[in-house]
Amino acid sequence: RLVLPQLSPKKTWEGFLGGVLVGLVSGLLIGLILNRALPELGPWKGALLGLIMGPVAFFGDALMSLLKRTIGVKDTGKLLPGHGGILDRLDSMLWALVVGTYFVMMIR
Repeated sequence: RLVLPQLSPKKTWEGFLGGVLVGLVSGLLIGLILNRALPELGPWKGALLGLIMGPVAFFGDALMSLLKRTIGVKDTGKLLPGHGGILDRLDSMLWALVVGTYFVMMIR
C-alpha cells in the first residue's frame, strides 16, 4: 500500500501514519516538557503541532522527490554517499522547521 508509488516508490501508508502518530506523541511530550519555558505551547498545542508536522515532513520529502525526478537526478549531492546527499537528509526537516516556526509565532 504505497502512498505515491510513481513519485516515491518506498513510501507506504503505514509509514506515513506511523510518522503522524510519532509526531503527535512527540509534540505532546515536548509541550509537557517545555511548558515552563514556553507556556503558550502547552501539551495540547504541542500535540497539534506534532500532528501537523508529520504530514508536512512527508510532503516536504515528496516535493524533493518530485523535483529530482523532474530534473532527472537521483541524488542531490555526493557528500553523503548512499544517503542521496545532504538535501535528501534534510528535505522533510526544512519544511517542518518553517511550519513549526510559524506555528510558534502564531501562538505567541
